Amino acid sequence: MRADVEAFQKGVLGGFWQGTEVIQHLKGKNTETAGFIDVAESEGWELVPTVAGFANPCGRVTTDAFEFARDELVAGLRTVSGKLDGVLLALHGARLLRRLMMLRAKS
Repeated sequence: MRADVEAFQKGVLGGFWQGTEVIQHLKGKNTETAGFIDVAESEGWELVPTVAGFANPCGRVTTDAFEFARDELVAGLRTVSGKLDGVLLALHGARLLRRLMMLRAKS
């Protein structure tokens, strides 16, 4: 199965959420992102959710899916007026991109 944008968005692989959907779908779950939400609420931090996604084990993440998630994260961060105190990233798993593997093989 291809781990492309469409598969993430349709929830075939697990899930993919943008903006306020991140909190709506992940709050109270047993995930790293839910832990971020819990602590932020208890500490009074303002969250600016950008993008969250996960996939059940499957094929390599396509370059398009990686770039889509990256671009959504960057676009979301650019909407913040003023200073950011931090960025919370829950990076987990073996996210392999064919393009990057090919570049590594050439070096």
